[in-house]
Amino acid sequence: MTLITTLIISFFSFFASYLAGTDNESIPLAEKVYLHIDRKYYFPGDDIWFKAYVVNASTNELSQNTNTLHVELVSPDSKIIASRTIRIDLGTGNGEINLNELTPSGRYRIRAYTNYLRNYENPIFFSKEIVIINPSDGGKALSDTTRFIENKIEISFFPEGGSLVENISSSVAFKAVDQSGKASDVSGQIYSNAGELIATFQSTHLGMGKFNFKPVPGSVYYAVITDSYGKEYRAEIPKILNEGISIHTAVIQNNKLLVKVSTNERTLSSINNHEHFISISSRNLNTKNYIIRINSLVHNVIIPINDFPDGIIKVTLSGLEGLPYSEELVFIQKSNHPDLNITTDKPVYKPREQVRFNISLSGDSVVHDKTYLSLSVAEAGSCDKSSYPSSSIVSWFLLESDIRGPVEDPYSYFESSNLNRLRDMDLLLLTQGWRDFRWKYESTAQYLNEKGFSISGRVKRMLRNKPLAGTRVNVGLLTNNTSAFLSVNPDSAGRFSINGIDITGSAKVLVCTTDKENHFGGWLIIDSTQYKPADIEELSPQNQLFLTRRYSDLRKEAILKKIQRESYKLSDTISVGEVFVTSTRREPIDNVHISRSQYIKPDNELIITPDLENRSSLSSVVSGRLRGVEVSDLGEITVRGQTPLILLDGIPGRDISLIPPYMIDRIDVLYWSSLYGHQGANGIINVITKRGENSLAEKPEAYKAKITLKGYDFPRIFYSPKHNTNEPAYMSDTRSTIHWEPNVILENNGSASISYFNADKTTTIEVKAEGITSDGIPLTSRIRYDVKSQK
Repeated sequence: MTLITTLIISFFSFFASYLAGTDNESIPLAEKVYLHIDRKYYFPGDDIWFKAYVVNASTNELSQNTNTLHVELVSPDSKIIASRTIRIDLGTGNGEINLNELTPSGRYRIRAYTNYLRNYENPIFFSKEIVIINPSDGGKALSDTTRFIENKIEISFFPEGGSLVENISSSVAFKAVDQSGKASDVSGQIYSNAGELIATFQSTHLGMGKFNFKPVPGSVYYAVITDSYGKEYRAEIPKILNEGISIHTAVIQNNKLLVKVSTNERTLSSINNHEHFISISSRNLNTKNYIIRINSLVHNVIIPINDFPDGIIKVTLSGLEGLPYSEELVFIQKSNHPDLNITTDKPVYKPREQVRFNISLSGDSVVHDKTYLSLSVAEAGSCDKSSYPSSSIVSWFLLESDIRGPVEDPYSYFESSNLNRLRDMDLLLLTQGWRDFRWKYESTAQYLNEKGFSISGRVKRMLRNKPLAGTRVNVGLLTNNTSAFLSVNPDSAGRFSINGIDITGSAKVLVCTTDKENHFGGWLIIDSTQYKPADIEELSPQNQLFLTRRYSDLRKEAILKKIQRESYKLSDTISVGEVFVTSTRREPIDNVHISRSQYIKPDNELIITPDLENRSSLSSVVSGRLRGVEVSDLGEITVRGQTPLILLDGIPGRDISLIPPYMIDRIDVLYWSSLYGHQGANGIINVITKRGENSLAEKPEAYKAKITLKGYDFPRIFYSPKHNTNEPAYMSDTRSTIHWEPNVILENNGSASISYFNADKTTTIEVKAEGITSDGIPLTSRIRYDVKSQK
């Protein structure tokens, strides 16, 4: 199959002022990115299929502020080994990464980000760990023994609101982890320096818990921790301030937030009746400020939060000078959201049997527009084996992207069957979300949103490092089947930039400069068109996930897959991905024949010889060289005194005035042709440009340049066989990903029907759908069914 590169050119002005309105100020517009990936475990030769969702961080609605997403596969030693440039259309896009047969075993990361996300001090790139198993290398990086390390507990304490203050009763959260960073259940006691038992505590969820504590003046405290093996540790309690203000928050009925402000006598005397501010923000956007006066030790404020979207909000108490006194994160989840449902036509199937299922929305909430979904169907053993999906579009957009560090079992905080999810969420925000919020905004944007690709450079004098006045930069973009031309004038410093070039695949770009006399001249310097990826954050062992399957089992499966691949030829085996047929030699493109497809032979033609290539304009080339063609003093071209139909490579409606002669192969003239209707009655001029790798290999000149501009990667189509055909019985279907459907759209509250065929293996299959509604509600659903051989 030949994928024809397409080229669409849309040039426009690009502005860097992206503003989101708030009640008090304008701030930069932020984005969030999520990838739905077909599974977690892969083998060399597999494809990693993904669907991208880019949303406005303030509303979670699909973003229209960028057209470009960078997706990269990062190796265990923090090197980019594969990258894709994905076209984002109305907030979504899709693609794949093929794994080389020599890819070594290890824990890899897929990360995704827009250029604009690089402006933040701690960029929130999407990142997800996958595991690759290569049976040929022994899997040293993934052996079962790697997870057994010395069990030393580290515990951290997080006072609610930020700090412990004397004589203020506060809730103190804690989190205990072992040396690998994995949560560890603990219990403990708080003692004063006099040995008095002050409080006891015990973890209730993934090493996290909380207790109430009221420090008194003059005392020092410490904790004695006992892990699940009975080993004891001593830990220090955070510093206690003798003055300060603390806040406690709680969501109450009717979408209102209770903010309890507490202080002590020593502090009250200095702040009594002074104005303070409570600010509430969602991802540091949509900020609202409220003025309060603290005139008692406890001051309660009730604030409506109807205007904030689902997810995390930050509550900050600060003084007039802007110094924050206390801060806390709160999770909002409004009721009556739609549910995403997947229903199969039967619970158990046979190998190669057709599966039919339905995807629909249910619930009290009504979606009045569209729901954009992606669907993966894969062997359950190649997916996450936990009772909950390890991560989902819901947990990422509403939780993970807004707090520090990896979250264990993130989707459990959103699973309705988890009756303790809100309590557990509170503990997570009091620990990993403590004090700080992950979005950090810069006052200026160094990295702009990408609306396509750019060509930029400078024009200067030949012998002096100064701009050449009155120059014009002419640009031609050529692919196998399309061409486009334009020109731009450099600024006073000689700089020029062309933005918003929309390319799928790649294009040959020809650039030349002409001076104010319309002659070739100047020294053209083109900036690099290579994209420089963002720096890679190296992961510590505490940030790496554990395998949810034993490596020995995974290696056995990898060996079997390798044997199957080597046992069958391409023509008689089915594997994930498209089937490509490639020839041994690519024939050169006959652009002349293609451009003449309508008329075969012209009445007259002018072949552009080397001496004509150096002419400054098309009109100067044509003048006096084509019988019946005249050029006026203004450069207007006529055929026998009439205005002709102009074609560029056989296509009408194109501007040929900007094309430098050295980019032209020949010019055809037809005095009349009925093939073009009344438009061809006054004659036809067809300008045929050069094509092919070698046709533009003229000697280098300072005033011109030829580069290759790489555009968006072409999204491949997932190959899914139909086993109800009369195919040979010996064909082996070894797919781990059974079906991949990146673009499923539900209209209003409608549904969609999907069908495909199982592979050969008797196993458990996981069907997972993820997506988002047009009004910003992320959705996910997962079911499993069994494939069993017929008895």
